[in-house]
Amino acid sequence: MAPEPTITDLEALVARLSAEERARFARIYHLSTAEARLRVPAPMAPWVERTFGSVAQVESQRIVRLSNVVSGEGTLFNSLRARRPVRAALRTGDSIAAELADDPWADPLEQTPEDVFGR
Repeated sequence: MAPEPTITDLEALVARLSAEERARFARIYHLSTAEARLRVPAPMAPWVERTFGSVAQVESQRIVRLSNVVSGEGTLFNSLRARRPVRAALRTGDSIAAELADDPWADPLEQTPEDVFGR
């Protein structure tokens, strides 16, 4: 059985529509995709592999932009963002201190990805 399509497959799904259906889609939506490229610092690589499976998957990400041309609303989709860990609400000073000890922003140059054009 084929896997269920995801939002990153939307461009291919629209391309398979009939000409009439594509024209109807285009009257309401503007769809574009792009590749986002990042550099993962070596100290961050083990966490990236545990969380996302591979460094390569993080360093090259597919971004889907869908805009409603009628309402002017739009959004960006990135399948990896949905897989990022979500932190529980912090309740006490102790839990905040413990959380901040492992916070990537405590060492952003080593624990956050860098754009290919630099920081």
